[in-house]
Amino acid sequence: MSRAAGPARIFLAVTSIPVGTNPVGVAIAPSSDLYVANSGSANVSVINTTTDTVVGGPIGVGGTPIWLTVAPNGNAYVANIGSNSVTVINTISNTVVGAPIAVGNQPWGIAVGPDGNAYTANRGSNDVTVIDTTTNMVVGVPIAVGSQPIAVVVAPNNKVYVSNIASASVSVIQFDPTLTTIVPNQGPITGGTVVTITGTNLTGASVDFGGNPATGVTVNATGTQITDMTPRSPAPPRRQRSCRRPATTPESSNPDARPPPGRPAGA
Repeated sequence: MSRAAGPARIFLAVTSIPVGTNPVGVAIAPSSDLYVANSGSANVSVINTTTDTVVGGPIGVGGTPIWLTVAPNGNAYVANIGSNSVTVINTISNTVVGAPIAVGNQPWGIAVGPDGNAYTANRGSNDVTVIDTTTNMVVGVPIAVGSQPIAVVVAPNNKVYVSNIASASVSVIQFDPTLTTIVPNQGPITGGTVVTITGTNLTGASVDFGGNPATGVTVNATGTQITDMTPRSPAPPRRQRSCRRPATTPESSNPDARPPPGRPAGA
């Protein structure tokens, strides 16, 4: 009895590249270099993914770096759970940018959203810190989430999802919408005008015109544009018209009927 041959499978050699002690998080930079967070040696290794060789020496960061991500600006952001900070690395020069950014207690996961903000899941303080990657400054106060948040990811619509290991839950963070343009900004009261609204964090937003809900509301995947149709406006209430003649006296109705000086009216 013969057995049919299955499809051919090709196995390539597995290469082992020495890096620092206890490597955990990895991320790819725009240059295609791989950045490795070495939690045991408090540094980051850089690997050329074309040659699979280490580039230069390890880059010193904060205490116990465990995870990292690369922002749209090309910088790598390293979460250091041992020093409650985030280290920024310029992936072109492979040098540290500025001082470490202080965040919550024990930042584990870190991610960057489409708007360029970075988010750290702070396991020890049960919150999320927001970092503006343009200024490398913390934005606002930490956002409270579940118990022991450990990982964070940002959806294309800029919603932030945080896994809480101790409370068996996922926290969803959605920021207030902002509006940039409304085109057109006027139309007939009969309705039926297609309107395009642009901004940020528009996912889940409702639209109304003068208190009347729009129809056909759709939001794009990134939550930056809404398309809808204006409703018909209700007819304005009719005004009640009245004509009243003011009460007059002979004197007040006739500008010449005034008493002479020193004489009372009607005398």
